[in-house]
Amino acid sequence: MERRGSWTTHRGEAGVGAAQPDAAEGASGGAPPVAPARASGRAGLPARRPGSWEGRPPLTRRQLRDTLWRVNVLAALTFAVVTMSRPLFSVFAARELGAGATGLGVVAGTYALVPLFLSMPVGGLVGRWGERPLLVAGAAGLAAGLLVAAASPALPWLVAAALVAGMSQMLLVVCTQTLVTSLGEPREREQQLAWFTTATSAGQLVGPLGGGLLADRVGFRATFAVAAALCLAGVLLARRVYAPPAAAAPMDLRTQAGRARELLALPEMRLAILAAFSLIFSLGVNQSFYAVYVTQVLGFSTSTLGMLLAVRAVTALAVRAYMRPLVAWAGGRFRVLFLAMVAGAAALGVTPLLRDVASLTVAAALLGIATGLTMPLSMLAAANSVPTAERGLAMGVRLTGNRLAELTSPLLFGPVADWVGLGPAFHAAGVLLLAAALLSLRWRHGLDDADRLAGAASPSGADEDLAGGGPLEGRGARPPVHRAGD
Repeated sequence: MERRGSWTTHRGEAGVGAAQPDAAEGASGGAPPVAPARASGRAGLPARRPGSWEGRPPLTRRQLRDTLWRVNVLAALTFAVVTMSRPLFSVFAARELGAGATGLGVVAGTYALVPLFLSMPVGGLVGRWGERPLLVAGAAGLAAGLLVAAASPALPWLVAAALVAGMSQMLLVVCTQTLVTSLGEPREREQQLAWFTTATSAGQLVGPLGGGLLADRVGFRATFAVAAALCLAGVLLARRVYAPPAAAAPMDLRTQAGRARELLALPEMRLAILAAFSLIFSLGVNQSFYAVYVTQVLGFSTSTLGMLLAVRAVTALAVRAYMRPLVAWAGGRFRVLFLAMVAGAAALGVTPLLRDVASLTVAAALLGIATGLTMPLSMLAAANSVPTAERGLAMGVRLTGNRLAELTSPLLFGPVADWVGLGPAFHAAGVLLLAAALLSLRWRHGLDDADRLAGAASPSGADEDLAGGGPLEGRGARPPVHRAGD
């Protein structure tokens, strides 16, 4: 018998584990209770069915490998489509539909605000229906929203398109994050996240470039149509994803809200939400005012601005290849996360003091390192906090925090910049991120599971993963050789 918080795993004669709540928690039925916060963060992990995804039916080596690459391609495609089309909604509304400031605010708010309230319900549906039908719905819905945008004759049509596209993007993000954190065994989760975050970063690099070029050459409507066509390719990928639903009892909205409150009591979830929320919130000042500072205050060209943004993006992508050496050097994943947040705080705080391209490049690279390390480690902490049946809900809770950070950040930094200038706004963002890094020390055991699972992996066991072609015995198939670390 193994224990993890309030989870007790009983092994039957055939070695199949069945997680049941402790007697002290009661046995009223429904989904098992979420484990409460652990004092030490070093409790053992529950037993799992050989070859299963913590309660999902077994996968063969080929099924797992195919699912992994299809999810990663779908994630890259999703982020490429979103980053090439979403910025054009406002420009299209202003130039071709005659929208004023209020209309632009409605379009932007509709795209981002509705997913804020639907992320948790969708997360609950993932554990009930499985990711595949929701992935198909998300890809098809995003294509439909973009086609409506391409054909919009007036602003209300574009608002409706933004609503559909925003909801569909949220479906895809929650489902891909949930699925990729359920692939293989828990000790392989970090490697799967390395592939996933690399794919999303690649999509974010390609999308804006393609969207800008297409909009300049063929116009906004044709660009939306091209993005919709790419989404149809995503539908085909989603239909071929092998993702049977995990065993989960149905939950209504009230039950989901109760589960979400229990999740927020876990140190892993608190660490995950704090790290992601604080970074996204602080980066709001960078997204709002960095271009103005570089081009108008310092007088550099837009090509210099593009180079600095590219440095940040490429650094965020490349640093994941060095996650394992960084973890070994720092002595644990939480220390890497803490140092990354401190580095991001320093990069934001010193930006207004920099006047030359060389120092701005160093700060941009430092901010890229912070982003490239913090976001995947945040996802890893959230994924390790719950069983598969509730992982969709956990990812929905984390995504709700991210959306809240995106919406509230301008409400703080906008007035600060108006009242005291751009410099203090950057300083305030740095101080906030540094404060969050210090606060994260309260939940420093939130990544202990990931450290322990990585230490438990052995080279001999890894070699066994590649032998045979039937259902995997206690492990998921490893991805192709790629030492991305995180």
